[in-house]
Amino acid sequence: MQIQINDKTFDLPTLKTLMLGDYQEIQNLIASKKDSLTTNAKILEILGIDQKTSLALPLHQFNELVDFAFKVFEEQPKDTNEIGHITIKKKSFEFRKEFLNISTAEFIDIDTLLSGDTANNLHLVLAILFRPKGRKKDYDASLIEARGSLFQKHLDMETVFQCLGFFLTFANIFSHLTQEYLANLSKPKK
Repeated sequence: MQIQINDKTFDLPTLKTLMLGDYQEIQNLIASKKDSLTTNAKILEILGIDQKTSLALPLHQFNELVDFAFKVFEEQPKDTNEIGHITIKKKSFEFRKEFLNISTAEFIDIDTLLSGDTANNLHLVLAILFRPKGRKKDYDASLIEARGSLFQKHLDMETVFQCLGFFLTFANIFSHLTQEYLANLSKPKK
């Protein structure tokens, strides 16, 4: 999406070009609930329009620009199928197909990450669930930060939204496991 402001042309991102890390930064700014004009100027900067340009606009044009730029968040992914693999910088990662057989450590890490600030932890959850293709080694938590950082910088939001189908499945499984656990707690012990 291109936009012309005075004599400058800006390329606004689409879901395919907006990276996960930028999305997380935008979500943090929105959650901060600070002055909306300042926040919007920072968000526009993340989206590719420098603050010098945006803040020089008359207020009504600034607000129109914000409305236009935020259309990226209304965009729907082109492909809504769950994704089984992703490729970043010529490295292939595949989704853990045997999700119900993940290790207890993986489950605890995912649960902990999803119990906190989900938007800020999404890159780490994806790093746990997507392993380098062909790697069958046991879970190694020490690799998650680096892989998560790679995902933040190079994983586009269209792909992330495709991965979100997993989270709905995970929520269902987690809910069922929690119900079973609570039911077992309430059973009298022999």
